[in-house]
This record gives sequence, structure tokens and C-alpha cells, in this order.
Amino acid sequence: MAMQISKSKTVIVLLSISVFIFSHIVGPYYVAGDQTIYRRIYEGLKSLNLTEGYVFYIQNIASLEYIHFILSWLACRILDKDLFMALSNSVLAYSAIILLRKWRVSILVAGLLVLTNYYMLGLYFAAERLKFAILFLILSLICIERTKFFFLFAFIAVISHVQVAIVYGCMLVVVYTKKLIQLYTTNCISGDYLLLTAAGIIPLALMAQQFVSKFDAYYAARDVTNLLRTSVFFALALWYSKKRSEACLLFLPLFVVVQLVGGHRVNMFGYLFFLYYALPVRRGFNLGVLVTSIYFIGASVQFILRVIYIGDAFGTSTVVPSIWTMW
Repeated sequence: MAMQISKSKTVIVLLSISVFIFSHIVGPYYVAGDQTIYRRIYEGLKSLNLTEGYVFYIQNIASLEYIHFILSWLACRILDKDLFMALSNSVLAYSAIILLRKWRVSILVAGLLVLTNYYMLGLYFAAERLKFAILFLILSLICIERTKFFFLFAFIAVISHVQVAIVYGCMLVVVYTKKLIQLYTTNCISGDYLLLTAAGIIPLALMAQQFVSKFDAYYAARDVTNLLRTSVFFALALWYSKKRSEACLLFLPLFVVVQLVGGHRVNMFGYLFFLYYALPVRRGFNLGVLVTSIYFIGASVQFILRVIYIGDAFGTSTVVPSIWTMW
């Protein structure tokens, strides 16, 4: 047993190192799109103190994600940006695998997800600020049984990027519904109800302006077709869930958010919810995980090709070959 645990840890470390090497090779190619701003900020922060850096940061980015600013301000003094991002990606991959192993997922499936999944690549190379929020979201889920650490990491996640509040909001809908049922059936409620309320209100109050700006930006660009993608993940989650009422409650706020601001990154959370229910089934070796993984591998290859050819995973150019014409 001890030998198996040791081997598993070795594999996790090797996978994390693989993500680091891969990130350090591909990262320098990503120079366009949002990375133009991120690179300018990273270089500019090197000669500025904390106060000057804060002003410089918000002058270049319309919104302020506190954790991204602080980490960038600290790291730029000792690390090259691409090296810093590669290290961050390695930590993200390591944490993701630890969470997946906690969900009783095979190390092979976990490795496949962190190395080839389209959403993971988006976090590694494109969604730089969201990356750190997802990292702390993952840490909070790893520590979900340890209340103090869960709330600490959840708080940091929300102030890292307000978008992860969607995940916690969905979780709170499930918890609150259970609490209301408890109140109705027993006429009493546990003290952690108030703690949960405060935990949800405080970070959102701090990020209220940020939330409004994000809503305004995404509402104008919403696309109702994204509702179809969320519906697919919902159907798959229902198929694999042993608690279908819970799955319905978890996805309900997600459908509302998609209708209000469109899918874009929101569908990533729908995919996360699907994985939560599907991955424990046969340790991830099931048709739903297999089919979605194969689909995302194709999208991931196209993602990397765009980065290498035009420096932007979401840019368009005729010089980028289609993966179907390459074979």
C-alpha cells in the first residue's frame, strides 16, 4: 500500500513537471490578445513600488483582481514572466490532480485532463487572472471538510476573480435549499447557516463594482446558443449523478447566468459540475468522460496551433492549419 501511494505521488509530480515544461515551451509564443496587456503590466511593475504598481495596474486593466496584481508585483522582481506562468501552471495541475484523486479518479484519467483538456489550456495560457482564482477554488474544494481552510481559500478565490463566485453561488443554492428543508421539517437550523451567509456576502461586497463591470461586458456579448452547451453538460451530469435533485439545484443558477451573460467561460463551470458527478463512476473510465475528452483534445490541438502560428489562441487567421487537414 505504501509503495502504491509513493508511486502515485511520483506520477503526480511527473505530470506537474510535464505541465511546467510544456508551458515553458508554448508560453513564449502567446504574445497577442490579452497577453499583450499582461506582458506590458508584468514588465512595467518591475520598477514600481506597491502603490505605484497598483495605479499602473488599474490603468492598464479596466478591473482589479487583487491576487493577480499582488502575485505579479512580487514575481516580476525575481522571475521571467513565462517562467512564472509555467510554475503557476505546474501548481495548478498538481492541485487539480490532488482534487481528482480525492474524487477517486484514476491517475490516467487525471493525467489526460490536466495535459490535454481545452479548458485547462485556456487557464494555462489565456485566462491568466482566472487561473489563480481557479487554483484557490480547487484548494477550497480539496479542503471542503476543513471549514476554516475552505472559507479562507474560497474568499481568496472570489477576490482573485469574481467569476468563480458563480461556482460558490451554485453550491450555496444546494446548501440553502437543504437548510430550508431542515428548517421546515425540524423548526431549527444549525449555526453555520449564518456563517455561510456571511461567507457569501463579504467577498461579493468587496467585488461589487467588479461584478457589475463584468456583467456589463458579458451581457452585451451573450449568445443563447451557449445554453445548448450547458444543457449537454447538465444532461450528462444527470445521467451519472446518484443525487439528481442536487444536480438540478447545482445547475439551476448556471442556466440563469448563461441566459444573462452568455456562455463563454461560464460553460467551463458546467463542465466542472459534470466531471464532479461523472468522474467517480468507474474512476473516470466511462463513456461520458471519454467522449468529452476526445472532443476537447481536438479543440486543444487547434488552441495550440493558433498560439504557435498567430500568438493568440482566440485570434483568427488563414495561416492556421486545420487539425483535420494536418493528418
